[in-house]
Amino acid sequence: MRSHNNWLKGFIAGAGLLLLSVPLSSAFALTVTNPSSVLMIDGVGDNNMTVQVTAADVTFPISQYDFGFYSGGNFTSITSTINWSYTFNGGDVVDFALREKASNTIYDIANPLDYANQFYSLSIDPSLSQNPIVSSPYYHSLLIAWDLNHDGIADPGFGFTVTPLLSNDGMAPTVVPLPAAAWLFGSGLLGLGALARRRRST
Repeated sequence: MRSHNNWLKGFIAGAGLLLLSVPLSSAFALTVTNPSSVLMIDGVGDNNMTVQVTAADVTFPISQYDFGFYSGGNFTSITSTINWSYTFNGGDVVDFALREKASNTIYDIANPLDYANQFYSLSIDPSLSQNPIVSSPYYHSLLIAWDLNHDGIADPGFGFTVTPLLSNDGMAPTVVPLPAAAWLFGSGLLGLGALARRRRST
């Protein structure tokens, strides 16, 4: 069992390093440079509605950072679990994150200030999803790279994949909703524009 997990982590790490060095342009890969949480997608063919992921350190200083996810103001570490794995429910929207151990600073992928890029690979046909149903390809594997010092150069990051790899489970980027204040501001501008147009017409 341990050798299988080591092989899996080695595979993810190798794929991650390759993805960091090669531009992704094929139909089997997707690069997301805008901040985006991750939608966990349960595929057909198993008896549960969960998605298990296993993380791998892609040359990131694990002694300095924990990798996990940020939810409700709390950070949950994946790299402190046995075999660096975690199980989500299908349909969960996950904000993956780093925690700097010394300062307890959280860097999450949905925060545009944290400059996290996402590199998806190993696509799955959307017809194989069951919770939730998706209309475009989703993916087995994801590498996340942060530019924490904002120098324009991607730092090494963490990669992870769904387990078992031969399942139809996967993940896809999901758009981060605008804050309510932004929606109110936008609707206010639209209202002012409509009022000005009405006055002009009369």
